[in-house]
Amino acid sequence: MSTNTVWIVIAVVVAVLLIAALIVAISTTRSRRRHRQAEEIREQAKLESAKLERREALAQETAAKARAAQAEAEVKAAEAARLQEHAAQHQSEAAASREQLQERWDHADRIDPKTGKLTSLAEPTVGRDYHSEAMLLPDGRIVTLGGNPLWANKADTIPGGFEKRIEIYSPPYLYHGKRPAISGGPKQLTRGQTATFSTPDSSTIESASLLRPSAVTHVTDVEQRSIKLSLRRGAGSITVSVPSSAGLVPSGWYMLFVANGQATPSKADWVHVG
Repeated sequence: MSTNTVWIVIAVVVAVLLIAALIVAISTTRSRRRHRQAEEIREQAKLESAKLERREALAQETAAKARAAQAEAEVKAAEAARLQEHAAQHQSEAAASREQLQERWDHADRIDPKTGKLTSLAEPTVGRDYHSEAMLLPDGRIVTLGGNPLWANKADTIPGGFEKRIEIYSPPYLYHGKRPAISGGPKQLTRGQTATFSTPDSSTIESASLLRPSAVTHVTDVEQRSIKLSLRRGAGSITVSVPSSAGLVPSGWYMLFVANGQATPSKADWVHVG
């Protein structure tokens, strides 16, 4: 083999080796690139998976909040329904109470202290409502006055005005025959002491009471007080005992009434207790 041939063979072998090396280098580079791409894809997949997990967690949290909100809404709806039911019940009771009060306001009532039973008496000619008053007079009659309705008609379209008419009611117990009378006695009484009053009706008088003068506002008598006194009858006189407690008998003016066996009262005698 000639020298040229040898060099040619060497050159060919070197070229082949270079080409092989180049192919290996290219293949390695491609493999590394593919590996990096695979790593990037895996990293991207991890990121997407993390995002998906966060979205799922957020969705679960949102669903939990939605369930909690729905449960709270159901509780509130149940509470609203309960309150509405109570309101309807109260409205019904209020309507019934208004009807009962209207029936009561349509006439006077007398209560039997022994049985607690109410008896319907006379009907007034003037209706009374808010800001109305009723006071016991010293002669045993009852005066009613006042009243300030918001509206003057059932449709509530005409404003009401303050009622200026006054009525005086005479209860039937004033007409059960002759009324007992107090003809004389002290004007100043002392708590814990007795006092004697002259009367032509000592034999028929069975009870004596001190009644505080009325101080009425908003249909309420804030001075309402009736104090039954122990009683001892004498010839042409009665002697009463005033309780010693200032809590029971505060100092001030009182109307002294006596009554017979038919509960017919006398006219009051004004006395001062101290």
